[in-house]
Amino acid sequence: LNMQGVLKKKGGALNREWQERYFSPSKDDPQEIQYFLSDNHAHPQGTFSLVGATVSSTDVKGKKIIEIAVSSGRKYQLSADTEEEHDKWFESFKNLSEGNCDGKPEEIKLVADDDSLELVKENIRKAVTDMKKELVFERYAVDSSVAEGSGAPTLHKRVCVTVDMDDFSSFSMDQSKFADPSFKKAVKVRPSVKITNLNCLDSLAKRFEAEESSCTSSKCINQFQSLCGVIDNLLYDKSACDKNDLVRKLNEVISGTAIVQILVELNEERIFQKIIGENPPSVGSNENNDHHPLVSDESSIEMRPLVESKDPLMGKDIKNEEEEEMEEISLDKNVGGISLEKKHDEESSGGISLDKNEDKSSSGISLDKSKEESSGGISLDKPEESKS
Repeated sequence: LNMQGVLKKKGGALNREWQERYFSPSKDDPQEIQYFLSDNHAHPQGTFSLVGATVSSTDVKGKKIIEIAVSSGRKYQLSADTEEEHDKWFESFKNLSEGNCDGKPEEIKLVADDDSLELVKENIRKAVTDMKKELVFERYAVDSSVAEGSGAPTLHKRVCVTVDMDDFSSFSMDQSKFADPSFKKAVKVRPSVKITNLNCLDSLAKRFEAEESSCTSSKCINQFQSLCGVIDNLLYDKSACDKNDLVRKLNEVISGTAIVQILVELNEERIFQKIIGENPPSVGSNENNDHHPLVSDESSIEMRPLVESKDPLMGKDIKNEEEEEMEEISLDKNVGGISLEKKHDEESSGGISLDKNEDKSSSGISLDKSKEESSGGISLDKPEESKS
């Protein structure tokens, strides 16, 4: 049996949850069992000795549990994923507790500090690779139809560029942080990214503006995340922390994350090629990198100036002439729609007429019933004048 592997361990007084731990015998003493937060952690989370220990197997709610009562009086409860693994681990612990070390592995592999440190650096780089790294460039133009000095600049084009790791001229970590004794007391690590040549963002914005002669201004919106997601500190050493579990847990909550600063320098030429829609070659390759789009789907948008005006009396938007030519109600004669023209034929029936009587010269309007019309209705015709 390989005596190295993952088991679930029930927590102590401060945490009674089942937690995965990586178990392994000590290199110096196979009867001393170490358990780690993971197989990549350099320092054990705890140890116990099987010398004089009592190892038993119990059933808890249909699940087989290994119980190890050590000589100090503490009891460890361990659980394997399968019944077969449970039986193998139980037999191994039982044999070791009885001094039978024949079942120990020939070679115990544990991670050294240097190996864990390299893994931490590799995970930091991956966290920076996965984080959001976007630059948004906008350029503005003034409407030429508006009098000079009175027109407000309007957005002409916006480009969103995703920055890849190849777009950094340099990438470095604060190595002094790893040598700090307090680093091993931190359970987690959080990378913090800082761009060292921020002035190149203004330069890129100006170059983007110069691509269009009608544009008069531009800007860059930096959407880089300053902090990445946390990663495990594989150099975490519980023995370096406070011996009081309550104080140690409190310190982990308050200051249990180590900030590692990452300094990056942007490659201006590569980013400018992305801005203008060209595909910069991959680092170390003469071919274009076609694996990922360099500009998002909404990154290159031609936008016309949008000027809205309102009727000062009604407060409604005034439509453009093109919109006024659309379908509407017409008041003209012989045009489809509603006509208010007077009917000259005899078929016209009583109704409301807004037409002036053709043979009358007076300007009065009468609501009297029309004498010349046989059908009822209301007439707005001018009344007849007396000839006397």
